[in-house]
Amino acid sequence: MSRRVLLVAYVFPPVGGIAAQRPLKFARYLPQFGWETTVLTTRDADAATIDPDLEKEIPDEVKVVRIRDPLTRWMRRMTRTSAGPLAPETRGEVAFLSRPSLLSRLKSPLVRFVRGLLKATKRHLLIPDEAVLFALRAAWTATQLVRADEIACIYTTSGPNSVHLVGWLVHKVTGVPWVADFRDPWTDNMHFKFRGLRKIMERWLESRVFLHAAHVVTVTESFRTGFEHRHPAWAGRIRVIRNGVDPSDFPTLWSLPKPGPFVLFYAGILYPSRNPKTVLQAVATAIRYHRIHTDDIRVVFAGVFDYPGSDENRRLVQDLGLDNVVVELGYLPRKRVLEQLQTADALLLIGDRALQANQYIPGKLYEYLYAKRPILALLQKGEAADLISELRAGVVINPDDVQAVASQLVTWVRQKRKGSWPLPDAHIDSRRLAPFTRLGQTAELARVLDEMFPEEKSGRMTGNL
Repeated sequence: MSRRVLLVAYVFPPVGGIAAQRPLKFARYLPQFGWETTVLTTRDADAATIDPDLEKEIPDEVKVVRIRDPLTRWMRRMTRTSAGPLAPETRGEVAFLSRPSLLSRLKSPLVRFVRGLLKATKRHLLIPDEAVLFALRAAWTATQLVRADEIACIYTTSGPNSVHLVGWLVHKVTGVPWVADFRDPWTDNMHFKFRGLRKIMERWLESRVFLHAAHVVTVTESFRTGFEHRHPAWAGRIRVIRNGVDPSDFPTLWSLPKPGPFVLFYAGILYPSRNPKTVLQAVATAIRYHRIHTDDIRVVFAGVFDYPGSDENRRLVQDLGLDNVVVELGYLPRKRVLEQLQTADALLLIGDRALQANQYIPGKLYEYLYAKRPILALLQKGEAADLISELRAGVVINPDDVQAVASQLVTWVRQKRKGSWPLPDAHIDSRRLAPFTRLGQTAELARVLDEMFPEEKSGRMTGNL
């Protein structure tokens, strides 16, 4: 006998990027473990990574309920400077803004001032984040769904952290058990900069999760340790279900290295504290000292090369004279990104430079591993670096060591030139990647959900004997 779980996720297709994969794969595979799924999400997410093709991966039997988020829609219309995607009104449809925003028609200094004012207002007034109004509306809808669809339990996955307010409120009203999944820490997050009253308020909200949730899940051992330190009553109780990879997503493109330049490929979003400065300077240094030629290497970026409102990376490419070396593909559909992963010579992984970054494992790392191409990882020592070293999946270098990166790239370029570049199948044993599959991780989540209904589980087991 199957039960139904309400999966609450703000980041869900057609929003793309690696963050959307976790809830998408859980929704897709949970029915195989006795859990039918209803997804509650937004229809107005403002994201630079819209991928309509991802909606095709949502099984027909998964019910998707989308909530309007008027504030996000209004903010987007006020601040977007060019046509950009809106979340769909119905499955399979994506709308686009056809007119420039109001602010984009104004003079540039005024645009920057008003945009900054709006962002500051939003950041300080909306607690814990800008999705809080969505969360309040979603809590009301979720309460109705629990009663109408006989929902057995709730699963919320952040970020944004507001989604956990949905679980808390619905649990308080209906009494259904709730599992809170943190893809990142909350108040111990390396990007959390608030102090004073705001910090006190958010820590109180975080404490509500640990007071009322039946189970708490996170994605790394470091995150678990941090949560247990802040919430000692949960010591030994927090479950780690890592991010991962779905082998069925990958086309079978493993082949001999292609002739031509050495291709170093990066997939994802870049921002000020996760930037390509070191690798670009390393390539420029190697070229300047004639260790390699501009025809020998291409550094390819797919995703968001410059954070919205910035052109720092593009200017750096021009200043270093790398216009013929750096290739910007922009945001690609996920299928094309996975093809690029498997056909590149090596993959670039750039970690955050914040002090706490060693606690994080970038979600894309698991897909990098499955692509079976050597990884150039610019990471601090920590879980991600240890995983790469343990699997012998690539080279880990300090994010600020330009000379070490240059030397490694020169070595790899010369290896390819001599025809000694490693074959994909010789790079990493697929059996060692089995613990990181989405299907296996969904089985772990199903076990967590089952633990909230021991009597039913016992009854089913007895009936099968």
